[in-house]
Amino acid sequence: MPASSGDPISAALNHSLAASTKFATDSDSLDSKLIGSTKRVLLDKINFEQTGSFSNNVVDLKPNYIILKSPTTLENGEVKLKNGLPKGNDALSETKTPMSPGSSSSKPAVSSTKPVSLGSGTNKTDAVLPSPKKVLFPPEKIQLGWQSKSVPIGSGMVNLGNTCYLNSTLQALFHVPAFVNWLLNDKAHKDKCETMNGLTHTECLICAMLKTLKCSMENSALSNPIRPHLIYNKLKLICKRLIHGHQEDAHEFLRYLIESMDRSYLRLMQANNLDSYSKETTPLSQIFGGYLRTEVRCLECRHISLTFQHFQDLLLDIRQATTVDEALEAYFSRERLGDGEEAYRCDKCHRRVAATKQFTVEKPPNVLCIQLKRFGIMGGKNSKHIQVQQSLDLTKFWVHRATHPTCRLSYRLMT
Repeated sequence: MPASSGDPISAALNHSLAASTKFATDSDSLDSKLIGSTKRVLLDKINFEQTGSFSNNVVDLKPNYIILKSPTTLENGEVKLKNGLPKGNDALSETKTPMSPGSSSSKPAVSSTKPVSLGSGTNKTDAVLPSPKKVLFPPEKIQLGWQSKSVPIGSGMVNLGNTCYLNSTLQALFHVPAFVNWLLNDKAHKDKCETMNGLTHTECLICAMLKTLKCSMENSALSNPIRPHLIYNKLKLICKRLIHGHQEDAHEFLRYLIESMDRSYLRLMQANNLDSYSKETTPLSQIFGGYLRTEVRCLECRHISLTFQHFQDLLLDIRQATTVDEALEAYFSRERLGDGEEAYRCDKCHRRVAATKQFTVEKPPNVLCIQLKRFGIMGGKNSKHIQVQQSLDLTKFWVHRATHPTCRLSYRLMT
């Protein structure tokens, strides 16, 4: 993307360079201004202050914090699936794919995000962490399939000005049965919302989504496109960074939207002071949320350290893959950790050692969202074709497969 395109970063650069007229005139593009200012920037003296080892600082701080999501998870990929167990980034990317499982399977206990240490002879499948103190929305209320055989396909949506990302995200969500069933049937939320917000004549984001869904269904048979203005008008509520009329990333908008709906539900249920496990039992978390297990194994003493992270999508690296299955294989494969100062510090050896790390599925989400990483750290887009199958089988990545040999963790493509 050229630097002169209309985005907040370009606007800030233009403002910063506006006072400098010796590099470019007002009519010059931002690209020209940046090129003209390169010499001045490169010749500026930068004073550095030496600090201690980054790795040592991390080790000192680690005991004071709970690991919520590992860096590898954020770097490697994203996915949405549908099962009671176990996210290019362009606005219309087909890599953001809600899916539904083709068969049921048993549900392992919910895991926490606290680390667990195991000896070399311990059965790692026995490590289960505390359940939530309070369940806000029972998982058994999630209905995975459509409630009836005749379901309106939904209407098209009018582009309100660079809102392709918004329209495509809404249409994808409105084709996920579990999400639609919850929106249409959560009468308890609707009644409580009307009671609490009626006096101020406000409308929560969940209710706005429900009205948009119903409007889409009602106009489906008439082939009339709708204007999703109820959601468009709440962009700043969804995320302060979103700007009306600007192009945005569809996957980022999906994350912001679900997180904002989650906050709305927690606020309505007065549950903001609950523990993190309980906050992860909202309808949105019960539908889209799952847990990953990270196993770090010391190659010296065979000590195993486990952490559990709540996730709502998987970020898949596609550089060496041609199918989603191949990308999943790479994501869940065992990897060797760094050496030297970046080596893993074993809690049992109390020193830096060679170690490996591997992800497995502890508790899969009811709806799994897969995000294919099409953009690199330098900004280039990988436009290679990736084959998306009609169904996915994640059984071999499920940590509890040995204790449930007859269960299959399978998913089918929904949208």
